[in-house]
Amino acid sequence: MQYFLKWWIAFLTGVIAPASLYAAGTSSTSPNNSLRLPLDSYQDGHLTDLIAILFHRIDQHPFNLIATLLFACAICHTFLTGKFRRIVHRWEHESRQQLKSRTQDDLGVWHDVRFGSQVMHFLGEVEVVFGLWILPLLAVAFYFFNWDEIVSYVNGDVNYTEAMFVVVIMALASSRPVVKLAENSLQLLARIGGNSPAAWWLSILTVAPLLGSFITEPAAMTISALLLGKQFYQCNPSPRFAYATIGLLFVNISVGGTLSHFAAPPVLMVAAPWNWDLVFMITQFGWKAALGIVLANTLYFLVFRHEFATLKQTIPEQQSLENSAGSIPVPAWI
Repeated sequence: MQYFLKWWIAFLTGVIAPASLYAAGTSSTSPNNSLRLPLDSYQDGHLTDLIAILFHRIDQHPFNLIATLLFACAICHTFLTGKFRRIVHRWEHESRQQLKSRTQDDLGVWHDVRFGSQVMHFLGEVEVVFGLWILPLLAVAFYFFNWDEIVSYVNGDVNYTEAMFVVVIMALASSRPVVKLAENSLQLLARIGGNSPAAWWLSILTVAPLLGSFITEPAAMTISALLLGKQFYQCNPSPRFAYATIGLLFVNISVGGTLSHFAAPPVLMVAAPWNWDLVFMITQFGWKAALGIVLANTLYFLVFRHEFATLKQTIPEQQSLENSAGSIPVPAWI
């Protein structure tokens, strides 16, 4: 724990503090005192070099430097979450070894380790990363501007509609009635292959991404991930096969929403200005996306075909456990 605190203090004093002092020194010469400026206000359309654009926008709005550094830190933190979790496991293992003697000193160490492991466990949660780095961002924003400007930005300048919609639609898509309906529907295709892991794998990765054109991509991703977790990842595939499958799912989801003009956010942004309708999407993009999904799944299936045979060995045991646990049927009206 002490090493993390030392690193954190050194980082703030060695990187963020000098950048803040530089930005504070240049802010007095900058007329911009708004937390967020329109892009056209920078008047850098004549610049073509990326580095020149970045330095120009820092000079125009010094707060951009701090925000960019903090964003980069959040990205680095995201890739370090696994390291934090490994530290937690090592600390807890070492503390359990020390507790075998049951001395008073060991109990004191145990309490210190418990506190440190809880902090590291918190830092190892991916969902926490950007919410955590918002705190220093707000602190620096308060230093440069004022609290009223921050509140005005959060309440008026930021549109939360799409973010809230994604949270709600993913919560609904992960509910048991929806997942059960999707599972029963895909099982009709999986039965053609004898309900084998390969049949479920192909059914989920082919049909579920295309549902993103009708139930939105976040909902399709949620359903696909939950069904893959139950029908594929519980069969203990090799790490190579597991990572390849999740990567393939991401790609299929990203293109599977092009059958319609009203579901995928990238399509939705341009459909109205460019007069794209359902027929246009299917004839120009949709069938190509569907064909690409089928070809990609076929290629992956051929590459990993020998690993499907090893997955079959775990299926009977899982099915027996599920049947023994019992499953309350979902009422049709729900």
